[in-house]
Amino acid sequence: MNELLSESNRKEIMTAIADLRTMSARVRLAADDLARSGRQVAAAAGKVGDTADLVGGQGEGTLRDLSRAASALESAASIGTNELSATTQELRSSAEAISRAAERFDDPRSLVFGPNPQQLGPGEARR
Repeated sequence: MNELLSESNRKEIMTAIADLRTMSARVRLAADDLARSGRQVAAAAGKVGDTADLVGGQGEGTLRDLSRAASALESAASIGTNELSATTQELRSSAEAISRAAERFDDPRSLVFGPNPQQLGPGEARR
């Protein structure tokens, strides 16, 4: 027992106890750092979640706006197509009228003196 409690053994035991205290303090500091890091990660995850919710809400609004714009564009295109069709019909009618007027210029005499009796249509008489 005396050898076990000798001065050199007591110093080594005291050194081991001091090392255990130092290691215990370092483990406690590491645990505190780990807990702090965990809280920071949780806070960052919460912010990311909030941002994702905000972006998701804005994305839904943007999609609704795009859908409305597409519907308005489709409606305007339909109106434009109808107007283009009507304009085309009017252009055809105008072209036919111009063509008939141009045919009269083929015989300048009838333009000045009127149509000859062979050119009169049914029920027309010379004046």
